[in-house]
Amino acid sequence: MRPISRKTILVVGALLVAVALNAQLYPSIRSFNRNGVLTFSEVTNAASYTVEWSKDMTQSSWSTSSPPGVVGIPAVGFGSRSVTVGVARASLFYRVAATMKPSNRPRGTYLINFQPSRTPASPLVVDGKYWMQVDWQTSGGAWLDYVANFPPFYGWIRDSENQQVSRYDFFVPGNFSDLERSYVYDYYGRQNTFEFELEPGRYLVTIGVGRPSGSSDPHNLTVEGQVLVNDEVLTKVQERAIEIQLTDGSLTVTFGGRSASTGTWAYTFLAYMKVEPVN
Repeated sequence: MRPISRKTILVVGALLVAVALNAQLYPSIRSFNRNGVLTFSEVTNAASYTVEWSKDMTQSSWSTSSPPGVVGIPAVGFGSRSVTVGVARASLFYRVAATMKPSNRPRGTYLINFQPSRTPASPLVVDGKYWMQVDWQTSGGAWLDYVANFPPFYGWIRDSENQQVSRYDFFVPGNFSDLERSYVYDYYGRQNTFEFELEPGRYLVTIGVGRPSGSSDPHNLTVEGQVLVNDEVLTKVQERAIEIQLTDGSLTVTFGGRSASTGTWAYTFLAYMKVEPVN
């Protein structure tokens, strides 16, 4: 049986409590209004949510009893949800716990190249190994899913729903590998997130970021909330690697967005990703 991970963030009354948790892994409480309506952001691959309460935040004191606890809140998978807990017990501490779905993609090595399947390198075989070819293709809603028959899913959460800003390219000139030649990027430089359903565990994630011709834009990229590329100008495709502990059944890669050094939206070019289990 795969472990069920629970994700929490705390709130007291109408005020958020600052908790040092990985923002990529924990649903955030967005508001708690005067009518006792608590609104929180959903997390990927959640099955349901529970609002728990405590008088003093000790581990043994958390309760789901109603009121004001709320159990069995169904998950949609994106956006936000609101639930009424009331104001009679506004002085209590609250947290939202997400019960996660078991992953449909088992532990293993996965090779992903960000390019459309219609490029010259199709099917993509490098050193005798086949690579998945992933583009920005719409399957509806907030998810952009390249594969029609899912689960297991993979897809995109984008800053903009404008199809014209989601770009890819295939760089032909020069002595570059097929992994480096192709890449995806946001034409407006906005932040985008790639989600890849995967069984929880420890993994080595290797990512190729940048493009063969280089770019003057500072690149930004995180894996499971951990910074892998921090506002760096890349003159070629750079390979970066990081070990992560996956707990929620979905590997999250976020790239692009506003540059801290320039204050403007900046391109980040995402070329490929390799995911390997670590014992």
